[in-house]
Amino acid sequence: MSNAGRKQENLYDKWIKGKEDVIIAACRNGAIVDDLIRIIGCGKTTFHQIKKEHLEFSELLKSGREVADLAVENALYKRALGFEYEETTNEVRMGKDGSLGEIISVKKTKKIIPPDVVAQIFWLKNRKSNEWRDKQDLSITDNSYIAALEALSDKYKAENEKQGNANTHK
Repeated sequence: MSNAGRKQENLYDKWIKGKEDVIIAACRNGAIVDDLIRIIGCGKTTFHQIKKEHLEFSELLKSGREVADLAVENALYKRALGFEYEETTNEVRMGKDGSLGEIISVKKTKKIIPPDVVAQIFWLKNRKSNEWRDKQDLSITDNSYIAALEALSDKYKAENEKQGNANTHK
């Protein structure tokens, strides 16, 4: 039996259309492929086929994730440098019957969040990893350094062997 006479259904229209806002929100909230498949209601193969065939779907996923990533980057940056903000507190008088009464005073307080060293380290390790990562790759090409290290290693081994022989003769 041939499918030549059947009209090919548009997978984007069937599974994605009308759910764009939900998909963007899910991506913004950190949804992974399995979460998106559950939200959309299609299978994994169909999901990847839609993503491959419809650039607008790939862009939809990307835009949702970018919004969240940018917000987190901005918050991390702000936290790393420290910031100031103004906190407003309203003091309300209670009515005799227990209901909310009138606002007695509005108190504004300037708060200072100091720079966060952990946020700074995280930022630097990710943005300038060559200078700030924990593991540094050092390569020594000058043979004189290598020869000196080998000589120290040989001397250390010889001393340990000598000490080991002295301990066995006691």
